[in-house]
Amino acid sequence: MYAKRLADPSQIGSASDLRRWFATHLDPRAGQVPDFPGNIDERHPDWPAHQIFGLLHTLAHQALRAPAVDSG
Repeated sequence: MYAKRLADPSQIGSASDLRRWFATHLDPRAGQVPDFPGNIDERHPDWPAHQIFGLLHTLAHQALRAPAVDSG
């Protein structure tokens, strides 16, 4: 996360800091993942949140797929 400059180490020093960081990037109206613009790139201020949410989304799919594959 730090190597890719998605977050600054000063922002996340503990698990509670990480939860707070995610909470600040959620849609405050419904606690949902924000609606990122389609043309977002690394210059956009929300780029780090976009990348991390994308990673979590992918990991969630893999976590759901693994038991399905193992159970037949």
